[in-house]
Amino acid sequence: MLMLGCRQMRTTIELPDEHYRALRTLAARRGTRGFSPLIREAIDLLLAREDEAEIDEALALAGVLDDREADALEDHVRAVRSRPGRLTSDTGAGRDS
Repeated sequence: MLMLGCRQMRTTIELPDEHYRALRTLAARRGTRGFSPLIREAIDLLLAREDEAEIDEALALAGVLDDREADALEDHVRAVRSRPGRLTSDTGAGRDS
């Protein structure tokens, strides 16, 4: 994944041994140098799932809102979907432009 125009930050995380071994194996299988691309991918997937859960909760309210509340909800969903770096929902991969 290429992140153009995004500032990246170095950080330290603690992993159980089994996660470290699994990441090392996956990185070798993919021909990836280091774990950073794998960690970024995992974080992107987690954030996308949270976005989708938030939208699903909102959509479950269909028919129970008055017009004003429905308009506010629609605005909120649009804002969530337009967040920079949000994964596209149709492919499950990549970044919205």
